[in-house]
Amino acid sequence: MSGDALTQPEDRGALRGRIIHNTLKALVFLALLAGTIALLPRPRFLEDFEPGRPAPSDLYAPFDFKVRRSPEELERAREEAAAKVAPILEYDEEARKVLTARYDSLKASLSDTGVLVISPGATSILRANPGMLEEAFSLARTLSERGLVQNKGELPSSSTREYLIARGDEERRVPDTMISDIGGAIERSRAFALARYPLDSVRAAAFTEAFSYICTPTLRYNQLATEKRRQDAISRVPEVSEEFLKGQLVFSKGEIIDSSGAERLRAMREILRTGGRTRWGVIISIVIVFSLIVLFFLVYRRTVPRWTTILAVAVGYALFFGTAHLVSIVNSEIVTPYLTLLPFLPVMVSIVLDPEAGVFLGFLEAILLSLLFGGDFGLLLYGVAIAGAGGLSSRIFKNRYQMYLLILVLFLAGSASATGAFLLKDWSARTLLFNYLWAMLSSFVSVLLVFAALPLFERVFRLSTDFLLSELASLQHPLLRELAEKAPGTFTHTILVGNLCEAGARAIGASPLLARVGAYYHDIGKLVGPEFFIENQRGYNPHDTLTPEESAEMLRSHVIEGERLADAKGLPKDIKRFISTHHGTSLMRQFYLKAKETDPGAPESAFRYRGPKPFTVEEAICMLADSCEAAARALEEPSEDAIIRIVEEVFARHVADGQLSEVRFTAGQLEALKNAFIPVLVGTFHERIAYPKS
Repeated sequence: MSGDALTQPEDRGALRGRIIHNTLKALVFLALLAGTIALLPRPRFLEDFEPGRPAPSDLYAPFDFKVRRSPEELERAREEAAAKVAPILEYDEEARKVLTARYDSLKASLSDTGVLVISPGATSILRANPGMLEEAFSLARTLSERGLVQNKGELPSSSTREYLIARGDEERRVPDTMISDIGGAIERSRAFALARYPLDSVRAAAFTEAFSYICTPTLRYNQLATEKRRQDAISRVPEVSEEFLKGQLVFSKGEIIDSSGAERLRAMREILRTGGRTRWGVIISIVIVFSLIVLFFLVYRRTVPRWTTILAVAVGYALFFGTAHLVSIVNSEIVTPYLTLLPFLPVMVSIVLDPEAGVFLGFLEAILLSLLFGGDFGLLLYGVAIAGAGGLSSRIFKNRYQMYLLILVLFLAGSASATGAFLLKDWSARTLLFNYLWAMLSSFVSVLLVFAALPLFERVFRLSTDFLLSELASLQHPLLRELAEKAPGTFTHTILVGNLCEAGARAIGASPLLARVGAYYHDIGKLVGPEFFIENQRGYNPHDTLTPEESAEMLRSHVIEGERLADAKGLPKDIKRFISTHHGTSLMRQFYLKAKETDPGAPESAFRYRGPKPFTVEEAICMLADSCEAAARALEEPSEDAIIRIVEEVFARHVADGQLSEVRFTAGQLEALKNAFIPVLVGTFHERIAYPKS
């Protein structure tokens, strides 16, 4: 059977495995997305409030809303507003001239040659009593100044029982009882005349007739101005009867929900019912955010453990949306979104992956927090502050006992952002203090949950968190103690390689801790058959009795045994990769050349390590440091020039052999690594002073 035929079932099996694996990841992603949408805050609290019954609890407005009048109520309110506008009576300044002209006309008629304007009898009496005309004129002028209409019965009625008298730029309201018409004025003049001339009805009648002639109406109803004023009043009638701001008390516990309360409930339910577009907007935003998360890890974090990332994000968002959901259900001005467990995700991801990913996910979480609670800028500010503080500071603290400092940093960031929101918004001091309290509680609980979950993540997913790496860096670790006892040469070699790796990682901005710890464990496979490795040999070399092929297989076995030990001892996957990649696919030159002496056609592939090649910067540093240390140790005269030369040769050989092809080193980084390695090697292998013999 051909080789292609043999590999086809394997290829199909691998393809099937990838399909199943990717399908599972897609299902987990969709489940996480569906769960997130299901946990969106849903105001269910209105279901317990019914008109005509007592409010079961205090109800605070979950959002800004307005209580709008029904069409019937609005029409009724407009009619009432129009009816409250008093009819406008405009003072006629020309009427004063008419009144004076009539007085002059009547006065002229009293002369012998004058034309009569009133009855002859009344004229005769006025001629005989000149003062009577002046009294009639004075009374007519007084009443006209107060305001007279022609016929009060023709005026429109006023629901306020008032009229508005406009005279130039001045306006005054007067009761309808003070508005008189000409008929009423004549009756008053008759009463005045009878009181003035109680025993002479003829003279009283003449006085009344003279007054009737002189008296002139001075007020006229301005229908156009009145209608305009009423239309203005109608336009000012608000369609909203009440307005509530988010967090404002709508009902107190035990308060009977009357008709106005029923309108409040109707307004809130209407917003919830018609808020589908807003909710879809939030859902679309969530889908976009989750897509950004997927793209971020596919493009910028291709080497991170996918299932670890999925679980960390799932737990983080479940806690975040779960607490946000609870806050929305409680719906109290005291319990605010500052209580959500927002810090968990950026802190957790920063520790198990890297700070940049933690900050990125925290920023997306901040956007979601703001969206879920009405686009609140204060919450966005809080989320950004927590993401930055949690993501960046979590890598500063190197042991589990510093978690309280992390809690303090998160609390200070949350409090600072809450203070900023307080200055931007109309918060009470009580609300600010409660937000301080929730920020502290959220930080405390989130960090506690992170540190409770870390051992699970470290053990189940074999993650290399900084906390675990710090513990693995201890030379008292059982594996390192065993290495020191069974393979002391290898132990010394790993310590020196660790020093080189740390120096190199610092020089190019990689992780010094990961590089050092990876170097400490890269050769633990030499615990099996340590005598086959030259650093552990004391005169006898067992390879002298083996064929080159057997020797090559023995050297390859330390990688396999190292991987087996890493799995058995539960070392993090990152550390196991150092074991797998520290030789890459490099050539065991010594045994290859020895084989060619007896078999010129010996295949080079039989004397290469199986790989894989390093694919992280730290792994590549370990490969270079391992080779440089071994080459420097083999120098008979390890002068500085010789060490510089051997470092250059090792770097050039690995680059030419393609061992660094998976890591994109720049020329500057490679030069920085050389410059970091050389002082460490020179300091280690420098010539010693010859002590005198005794």
